[in-house]
Amino acid sequence: MAAIHRQNATKIAAALKAARAEVEAGVRPKKRRLADGNNLCLQVRGGSAVWLFRWEERGTGREREMSLGSYAVFSLEAARQKAAYFAQMLHEGKDPKQERDGAREDAAHARHVDRTVRQVGEEWFDNFLKRGFSKTYTADKLRSLRHMYLTIGDMRIQKVDRSVILAKTGIKEIWFTKKQAGWRLQQTGREIWDWAKGHGYYRGENPWTYDGAFEKILPPGVHQIEKHRSLPANEFPAFMERLRRFRYGRTFAKKMDLPREDRPMAALMAEFTILNGARIGEVRQARWNELDPAECVWRVPKAHLKNGRYYEQSPGLTRPLTPEMMALLDEAGRRSNRPPDGAVFRPTGSPGKPPTELFSDTSINTFWKNTFRWKGSEFDIHGFRTNIEDWRRRNAGTFPEEWIEIQTDHPPKGKRRKSYYADELLAERRIMMECVVSILCAARTASSRRAGTGPFLSESALRPAKTLGRSERSIKDMIARGQIEAIKSDRRTLVLVQSLKDYVASRPKARGTPNNYRAKEPAFV
Repeated sequence: MAAIHRQNATKIAAALKAARAEVEAGVRPKKRRLADGNNLCLQVRGGSAVWLFRWEERGTGREREMSLGSYAVFSLEAARQKAAYFAQMLHEGKDPKQERDGAREDAAHARHVDRTVRQVGEEWFDNFLKRGFSKTYTADKLRSLRHMYLTIGDMRIQKVDRSVILAKTGIKEIWFTKKQAGWRLQQTGREIWDWAKGHGYYRGENPWTYDGAFEKILPPGVHQIEKHRSLPANEFPAFMERLRRFRYGRTFAKKMDLPREDRPMAALMAEFTILNGARIGEVRQARWNELDPAECVWRVPKAHLKNGRYYEQSPGLTRPLTPEMMALLDEAGRRSNRPPDGAVFRPTGSPGKPPTELFSDTSINTFWKNTFRWKGSEFDIHGFRTNIEDWRRRNAGTFPEEWIEIQTDHPPKGKRRKSYYADELLAERRIMMECVVSILCAARTASSRRAGTGPFLSESALRPAKTLGRSERSIKDMIARGQIEAIKSDRRTLVLVQSLKDYVASRPKARGTPNNYRAKEPAFV
């Protein structure tokens, strides 16, 4: 296109009129190209007109063209401006079509990554739910996320820096006044911004990172993690006896048409939790199809476990069930049809309200504070796991730490240990839990022990490992002579306990101890 032919509105209108006439006459329309110069031309055919930018490719001489838009949308002046822009690229040795397509891709990418905090947070939370965390931990994250939505949710995530976080989220006030809420907010923000960086939504350093500068503003010593309170050893027998004797109140039983001799479902669930060493959240969500009465095991799915991510190669954790636990399950099963996908411990409900499918944290706390009304020391249901661990440490020579770690869902730390520690040691843990339950179920108050009714076995009296290696005949002889007692027996294990009388008699007496001195029985801790 060496010659420059300037077009005008009159010439273009005439070409469009001739093209429309061909269409009306039924003649095949001709393709007309009206050159305007500077590589710009208007292609008219039928009743339509399109601006084209045409050029010859350097080196090959091949003619190329690309559309600049319709004549109905872009005027002659607008088309000339676009042509001048691409002609400048051509003069600089660039390919106009490649440059235009690249600019379009960049714009589309910018629209894709230019997200608000709310959009990125929703994306991150959807992925967070797939990772199988506990409901309590998920609820904590959701509370922090909602606070972000209220304060900076509509801001572009790229515009949020540390000054915006400190000014708008109120993290400084929360950090000093609401215990763990400030720390959870900082942790949630850090995880969301790491997600945004990984997906290209955010560029730069993570403003939520707890580095030296952040530490000056939000000191670490403010938050002290509180340990779950466990029940003192001297109150444990009385607590277990009260828990087993606890029944529905007369008024409540009458309104709900329940037999007064039945134990509340919350009490059954609490005792099962204590005996099994599980978390209360795992027991709340337990389903009948997770229980195997033939094998006497409870297969907890990893979705219900706090450390469910650890069980990548297995569906979850298998916990042994002792006869005492099975008795609690049978009592809970008598009140339902045991639907496979139904909850094992289903709430009874309250007058005028239908029962829910699962117990909530609020209903459990209400049972302890307003219904059970324990008058002893304060405790958490989670703290009973500490009681079991303390007992295990006192008998560390018999029960290794690894057994209780598996039972309480505390996976081994370190990649190597996680890779090689695949055996759940179910038989070994069954022995340990048999011994634990034998103590818990034999616990009585001090007054009943003084009356001499019922057995009471202390943790120091347990000697299961020393007798397991003996032959069956020698064991029977020892039982006949009264040297040991067989307290639990199934097809896998035979747990034997040394007689408490023999144990107390064999203990060395302290200097100056009278012959009629009665040794104090150690309590369960």
